Amino acid sequence: MGDTPEPRPDAVEALRGLEGAGAAAYFEGFAELLPARLHFNGRNRRPPRDPANALLSLGYTLLHAEAVLALYGAGLDPFIGFYHALDFGRESLACDLVEPLRVEVDQHALMLFRSEKLRPEDFSSTQSGCLLGKAGRARFYAEWEALAARLRKLLAESICDVANAISAAGAAGAPCPAGSTAPATDTEVDDDDF
Repeated sequence: MGDTPEPRPDAVEALRGLEGAGAAAYFEGFAELLPARLHFNGRNRRPPRDPANALLSLGYTLLHAEAVLALYGAGLDPFIGFYHALDFGRESLACDLVEPLRVEVDQHALMLFRSEKLRPEDFSSTQSGCLLGKAGRARFYAEWEALAARLRKLLAESICDVANAISAAGAAGAPCPAGSTAPATDTEVDDDDF
């Protein structure tokens, strides 16, 4: 384990700067795909100020919760990440795992708005932000479950990759058999493996 060099802080900060610039460009293009009546002018949150940002925040929150549950289920600590550093109360490894899957949530939100399954009238704006109303939530969750099943599968594959990398580094037994792309079942791994 001592053979792996620690990342240089300046390299990590440079990577975060590139990520931020990439996200700004991405959401500028994303705005062009959304109906103009949504008034999406880029990503904002805490609180989201328009319907598209409200839906993205909801989807990202649900995705993050799925990642946390899957990590605990695989016996991994969701708080100890690689790219996202330790921070009080932040499930950094879950944050790491959801980054490449956010585009799935983005595509889902885009589909819901472009198909008019959700419309601006389904949202209300207050001082506390833009909120999805009850009827809109019912339609959203009806559509969400199919995506959630796909996200769970993708998360399981990513978690196995992480667990196998940790095992290969000699840190611990992996909750996935070598070469597997899904968490082990009770019949695949003996209790002694942990």
